[in-house]
Amino acid sequence: MSGDAAALDTVLAALHQAGIEAIRLDVSHAFHSPLMAPMLPRFHAAAMDETPAAATIAVYSTVTGARLAPDTPLDADYWVRQISAPVRFADAVAALQADGFDRFLEIGPGDVVAGFAREAGARVALASLRRGTDAATQMATTAAALWNDGVAVDWSARSGKPTRAVGALHYPFQRKPYWLEVGPLRPPAWSDQRQQQQQAGVATQTEGHRMETRTPIVDHLVTTLAMVAGFDRAEINPSQHLTDMGLDSLMLLKLGQAVERDYGVELKMSQLFNELGTLGDIARYLAGRATRQPDSALPAAAPDPIVASPVAAVSAPPPPSPRTVRSRGCSSNSCRR
Repeated sequence: MSGDAAALDTVLAALHQAGIEAIRLDVSHAFHSPLMAPMLPRFHAAAMDETPAAATIAVYSTVTGARLAPDTPLDADYWVRQISAPVRFADAVAALQADGFDRFLEIGPGDVVAGFAREAGARVALASLRRGTDAATQMATTAAALWNDGVAVDWSARSGKPTRAVGALHYPFQRKPYWLEVGPLRPPAWSDQRQQQQQAGVATQTEGHRMETRTPIVDHLVTTLAMVAGFDRAEINPSQHLTDMGLDSLMLLKLGQAVERDYGVELKMSQLFNELGTLGDIARYLAGRATRQPDSALPAAAPDPIVASPVAAVSAPPPPSPRTVRSRGCSSNSCRR
């Protein structure tokens, strides 16, 4: 409401008594009321010096509360009515919603109008700027909120065209095969070779294209990598290159530090990217250079031999001697009726 101060005091008191919340706005003039009449002639004369341009988008007027016809002139007469007439803001929002518009963006230094739009039933009403908030931060936050709601934001208009491409961060993919990989038929001598390996106590890993011997050092390195990178231990392939697992330079640095702590051998970053790119390569490198080994990487001690307790020989009892069973005229060989 806008008008005489005494009349507004009477209205505010009646609203408060009825339990309706209302506040007085601190303004310099009673805009949109008959009290603006004294300045309208001078304003009209000043506006006549300007030639209004035709609108390029649809205009929903808060003077009429509806969409203006494309040929409606936004001339001096229109703006005179806008200064003195009541603001039909809720009607204009309702007209916009009826035409399918459900997102509203306030262009200005505050969020007062956006708040009015939300009160009028707008689904999304945002402010381009907000008092007390950095302008760039507020603009970016509002643009992100619109994009998140499905608006096709022209980011180049806000931030300029990108000057360079930025690579995406490495991601430690969970490499879990879900399809059978059909390989060649086993050679005739495969069973003999497999039997020889089992007899020699050699454990092999069949994942991937390369057979990697699982030594205590390899097993310890697998455990170390699982702790450093957060991988599942069962999914680490010692024959797979570390960078193919998604390890970045920081993870490789932590792995090298752990190896130096446990084995006393320094690994350079260039080695981990090249000749020592797999856990199997690192294990073979450490085999001849390690100055110490953690307990978990030492070969397991042979178990104590089992000494059999003396057992007395007991002969089996002799089989029972054959005997003849007789019963009322029957023998073991015949029976008389």
